[in-house]
Parts: sequence; structure tokens; C-alpha cells
Amino acid sequence: MATTGTGSGKSLTQIVPIVDHVLRNGTGRGVQAIIVYPMNALANSQLGELQ
Repeated sequence: MATTGTGSGKSLTQIVPIVDHVLRNGTGRGVQAIIVYPMNALANSQLGELQ
């Protein structure tokens, strides 16, 4: 678990390995991963970072 201030990238430390795994091992068909966010604002922020 990571403990730092707001906006420091904690969520990305969890999401990047998931995205990496799906890109390397995913079949491109069906659900490969489910990521649950507590707030829409965080999801929208992370979308920008991942793009």
C-alpha cells in the first residue's frame, strides 16, 4: 500500500501493471480486467494520464 498526498500518482501504481498485463497477455476478446474507482473525477483524471 502506498501512502502519499492527493494527486501524487498512487492510483497509477496499481493501474499500470494491470494495463501492462492485459496488453501483453490479453486475447482482445471479452473482459480482461475490471477496475473500480470510488469517484468519476478520479476515473476521468486517470484516463487522461493513461492516454
